[in-house]
Amino acid sequence: MYQPITFTNLPPEILDNITFELAALQPLGPPYILLPLLTTCTCVYNVISPPANPRLWSRIFRYKFDVGAVQRRSFIPTQGQCIEQLVRYCRAMQLLRSRNWFQDSEISVIEGEDMILNDALMVAVMMMLEDDGANMRQLCEWAHADLLVDDLVRHRMFDEQHSNHGWPVANIRNSCTLWLMWMFTSEGE
Repeated sequence: MYQPITFTNLPPEILDNITFELAALQPLGPPYILLPLLTTCTCVYNVISPPANPRLWSRIFRYKFDVGAVQRRSFIPTQGQCIEQLVRYCRAMQLLRSRNWFQDSEISVIEGEDMILNDALMVAVMMMLEDDGANMRQLCEWAHADLLVDDLVRHRMFDEQHSNHGWPVANIRNSCTLWLMWMFTSEGE
């Protein structure tokens, strides 16, 4: 008896290719475009979710971010490590892009905010250390981290200067900010 082909009974490799091509439509930023597909139904989720299909999500990570620097150090990341990095990079980029770190040109002081910002900045530094072009595009074109770094230098570099004889304090935020500013600067600037 003939059984019609529906979306839910497509072969897994075809569903993988559809999912990857959908993610490739949005090369910058987290793969938000996949959320509607992941929530279509349980059958589809069970085939393409990260726990069910690490090969697909590793492929998406390798498409969006640079892994060449890691591989040049004689280390080939596993699929699970690629998924962990995808989650980590996307969370950091979302924080760098979406957080309002400055309100009316005044320093925004929220409990624990510096730790959150420090973590995101550390991830951005690591991304730039492993950059072959894609990571910088993600950080600057999608997350606008270059603009945040500029704001941090202009508005927060001298926080707590009174405790350091008028000089910027050597802390994670200032260190990462200056490293990123240097890494984002090109010869033409």
